Amino acid sequence: CDVAVSCLEKMVMEYQVHHMEHAKDIATVVFGLLIVHPKTLKVNLKALELAKKIQWDFYASSPLVYELTAPEVKNVPLESIASINMKNIQAFAETFLSNPNKHVEWLADCGNRSSFSRTLFLLIVLQALLIPTEVLDKQVNLCQVCLPALKNEWSHIQPKGDCIGDEISIDNLEKCITELVKHIFNNDTDALNARILVCIFWGLLRVQSSYVKQNSMV
Repeated sequence: CDVAVSCLEKMVMEYQVHHMEHAKDIATVVFGLLIVHPKTLKVNLKALELAKKIQWDFYASSPLVYELTAPEVKNVPLESIASINMKNIQAFAETFLSNPNKHVEWLADCGNRSSFSRTLFLLIVLQALLIPTEVLDKQVNLCQVCLPALKNEWSHIQPKGDCIGDEISIDNLEKCITELVKHIFNNDTDALNARILVCIFWGLLRVQSSYVKQNSMV
């Protein structure tokens, strides 16, 4: 783990000195490390810390959390790790919602790199749909921008019979995402990603329904 942290630091520092033109590539590599997992805690926290130094706009615009109050990293409770993940997902979601056209292609590409990267990408989309906003136009635009990538994700999903988290409905999506973030530590990331994707489509429906209702009252 210490070796991985050192390699990560060296990669980012080398980039800063000699390879500034490769910011996108470095940001893509780091993306999959930004979900904190108990087994790779030190690496994940270091990746979150170094993300700001990459000078990639998506990271620079997101106020990330990477510090723990526990005296020893190995004793950090799962609830604290889940809390860090949730805060960072919320930060990324706000950045994404502010300009989805700018970030969606890169985020979707990151999501194709690994199961963990896909999990983070999908959670960012879901949280962006759930952010309370008085201007629904932003989320409607988000729906339109994300739909091609989400259709592509759905075509690769192979649903399984087992269920993760509470039963999904259009009214309890906020509770669902909290539960889904807690299940990041589970081994079956494919089942988790399928569950997140179902929540996203419920979220798309909720945004569209709210938008239609809002306009019908004008």
